[in-house]
Amino acid sequence: MLLKSYTKNYFYTYLWQGVAMLLHLTSMMIVIPFISENKLIFGIYSICISISIFLNYADLGFVSAGIKYAGECYAKKEHKEEIKYYGFSGFILLILVFFIALTFLLFSYHPQILIKDIFDPEVLQIGSSLLFIQALFSFNIVLQKYVSSVFQVRIEQYVFQRINIIGNIIKISSVFYFFSSDNYDIVGYFFCIKLVELLVLIIGVFLIKFRYNISIQDFILNLKFNKTIYNKSKDLAYSSFFITILWIIYYELDIIIIGKIFGAYEVAIFSIAYVFMQFLRSLSSILFSPFQNRYNHFIGLKDLYGLKKILKKVIFVTTPIFLFGVLIIVIFSDNLILSWAGNQYSDSALILVLLSLCHVFNSIIIPGSNILVSLEKI
Repeated sequence: MLLKSYTKNYFYTYLWQGVAMLLHLTSMMIVIPFISENKLIFGIYSICISISIFLNYADLGFVSAGIKYAGECYAKKEHKEEIKYYGFSGFILLILVFFIALTFLLFSYHPQILIKDIFDPEVLQIGSSLLFIQALFSFNIVLQKYVSSVFQVRIEQYVFQRINIIGNIIKISSVFYFFSSDNYDIVGYFFCIKLVELLVLIIGVFLIKFRYNISIQDFILNLKFNKTIYNKSKDLAYSSFFITILWIIYYELDIIIIGKIFGAYEVAIFSIAYVFMQFLRSLSSILFSPFQNRYNHFIGLKDLYGLKKILKKVIFVTTPIFLFGVLIIVIFSDNLILSWAGNQYSDSALILVLLSLCHVFNSIIIPGSNILVSLEKI
C-alpha cells in the first residue's frame, strides 16, 4: 500500500528525468563538438570541470546522512526536525566549501599546478579565468544540496527537474552565442552556465516555499552546528565519507592525474570517452534516486517487509537495462566516437569500452549500497 501510493511519483520522476537525460545527450551532441574544437583548451576546461566535482563530496558524508534521517522525519510528519537536518548538513558543507573555494582561487593564480607544459600566456589566462569562475560559484553547491534534498525526500525531484530543464535549454542555446567560426569564448560560456545554475536554484527556493511552505529563512536559521544531530548522524556520515573517498579514487582522479602527468591533449582524448560515461551515471541516477529516499520512508515507519519487497523489484527491473545498455555502447563505441567528435578522437573508443564495462553490475551494486545506507549498515 505504501509503495502503491508513490507510483505516480515514480512515473513523473522517470518521465521528467528521462526528458532531462535526452536533453543532456542533445547537449553533449551539440556542445562538445563546439568546445572540443580546440583540443588544448578543451583539455583545460575538462580539468576545471573535473575538480569542480569535488564540491559534491565536500560534506564529509553529512548531506547524504541528513537526507536519510530527514526522509524518516518526513515519513513520520516531523517537519521541524526534518529542516534541522538540512540546516546542519548545509552548515558542514558551507565550511568545507569555503576552503575548497580558496583552493580554486589559488589555482586560478597558478594554473600550472594542475596542468603540465602549458606556457602560452593566452591559454594560461583562459585556465586562470575558468578556475576563478569556479571559485566564485563554488557556493552554489550549498543551495543546490538544500533544494535537491527537499524534493528528494518527498520523491518529487521531477518538480524541480522541470525548472532545471529550462535552465539546460538556455545553456545549450548559449553555445551558439559564445562559439562560432570566428569566436571561441569558452570563459564567457562557463560563466553563463554557472550563472544560469544559480538562477535555477533561486527559483527552486521559491518553489519550495510555495509548494511545501518551507522558507529559505527556515533553512538559514537552522544553518548551524547541532550537537544532537551530529551525534545521531556522525557514524553513518563518516562511514559514507570513507566510501566517498574510495569513490573519488575510483571515479574522479583520472582526468586530474592525466593532466598532471601527460598534459592537456591526453586529457582531451580521455575526456571524450569520460563525458559519454556520464550518460550511464545519469541513467543510474534516474533509475535509482526515487528508491533511495523511499527506502528511508520504510525505515522510518519500521516496515521491513515493504523494504525487502521494493528492493527485489528494483534489482529485477533494472538488471536488463544495464546489461543491454553497456552491450550497445561496447558494440558501437567506434561509431559513437567518430560521429560525435571526429577522427582526431579515435583513440577514445577503447577507453569508452573499458569505462562502459565498469557499469555492468550497477543494478546490483547501487541498490545494494543504498539499502546499506538506509539500514545504517554501511
